[in-house]
Amino acid sequence: NSFKYFDPTLIFYYDDLIFFDKKGSVIRFDETSKILWKKNYYTKNEKKSLPILNLSIKDNIIIVTDSLSKYYAIDVKTGKLIWSKNHNTTFVSDVKIDKNKFYIVDSNNALHCFSLIDGSKIWEFDSDYELIKSQKKLSIILDEEKIYFNNSKGDIYSLNKDNGNLVWITPSRN
Repeated sequence: NSFKYFDPTLIFYYDDLIFFDKKGSVIRFDETSKILWKKNYYTKNEKKSLPILNLSIKDNIIIVTDSLSKYYAIDVKTGKLIWSKNHNTTFVSDVKIDKNKFYIVDSNNALHCFSLIDGSKIWEFDSDYELIKSQKKLSIILDEEKIYFNNSKGDIYSLNKDNGNLVWITPSRN
């Protein structure tokens, strides 16, 4: 019922479409809309919470983050779970994948860098946050050396991609 308030991302693997349903199942459709696989890695109680998923793909790995503070990797060819982790707060940005790492911002305005291989945390950068947490989807952009992101206060940060060190910050409001 509240799907219109979210900004889900469709991902494509060659001519196939990968999306999710209201109970958190990740589904891969071929070009004729035939379901190639449908996988759900949630408990019964988690399914009742109707998780909203964010999907991103690199090579043969789909990274999934959700509104329940879980993140996990799926093999794009089979839908098999590669690894799964829990986080202490929800994620509020798209997932950006670069080489063997992926980046995401949580609702505490912390940018996290995780390993694509096993989901382990590589580094974390805590930016300023406000007492009231925004549900607005935040942005992340990568270039060859840096990662740029905005937080819920509107500040824009530039960090070194390898170690998470601050390069610069620009506030966007008084």
